[in-house]
Formats: sequence, C-alpha cells, structure tokens
Amino acid sequence: MNTQSNQGHYFSRLRDDFLQKFFERYIPKRYKRAIVMSSLLGFIGKVEDPDKELLNKINTAWSLCKDDGTLFIPIRKTNWIWRNLPNEINEVTSTHGNVKDFHELTYKKVTYAQARAISGFILKYLPNWLVYDSKRKMKRDITDIIKKSSMVFA
Repeated sequence: MNTQSNQGHYFSRLRDDFLQKFFERYIPKRYKRAIVMSSLLGFIGKVEDPDKELLNKINTAWSLCKDDGTLFIPIRKTNWIWRNLPNEINEVTSTHGNVKDFHELTYKKVTYAQARAISGFILKYLPNWLVYDSKRKMKRDITDIIKKSSMVFA
C-alpha cells in the first residue's frame, strides 16, 4: 500500500511540475492575471462552486476576460493555486487593524494601508508560474481586489 501512495505522490508531483512549466511558458500574461485575480477572490470568499452572477460581478469589476465563464475553472481550482497561502493574516494586519483571516475581507472594509500590507503578504505566496507583471503592478491589482472584495460578495 505504501508503494501505491509513493507512486501517487510521484505522479501528482510530476503533474504539478508539468502544469507549472506549461503555464510559465505558454499562458499569456492577461490570462495569468485573470487566473490570479479570480482565484484569489475565490480564496477570499471561500467559493468552491461559483455561479454566473458571481462570475459576472468579478468580470465586470476588473474586466478580466471576454466571457465570464472563463473565470469558472480558476475559481474552482482556488485551493490548489493558493495551497501554500495561510488563511490567517492577523500578524500582517495587527499593526493596521483587526482582520484575522482572508474571509473577513468579504464583509469588513480595510484601509489602504491594510490592503497594501495584505497584498505584499499574498505576493510572497504567489506561484512563480502565475507571475504576470512587475511586483508593483501585481501588488496594485491585489490591493484593488482586497479593497473591493466586500463589494463583490455583498
């Protein structure tokens, strides 16, 4: 049984490596941006099965792609994309306010300073294969997501 477990882990790791290299080389920056932003909103909102209304809200707010349905898979794969991102952010926000975890961003408003601190924290956990622009521009996008996430999930 242990051999099967090791083989399963090996093939899982092989699949992940392949997908990462594929995304790094062949996925255009605009698609990576859509994946990062929509999956991060899925992470914040703990969304596992997005409906058409949510996809439309997200796409309307950030103009990520031509078809709202394109955002469905990145949101469904949120837990895989952000698997290394800790949910608790109270250490990051302790000097800027009282937000304990990402889900609180769906109903609590945060200051710009909090949003920037949280976005810097998130960027540390962004998979390399999803880097789509300079850190400054990505931090601006993520800060915007944090500031507007309560609007999306209202």
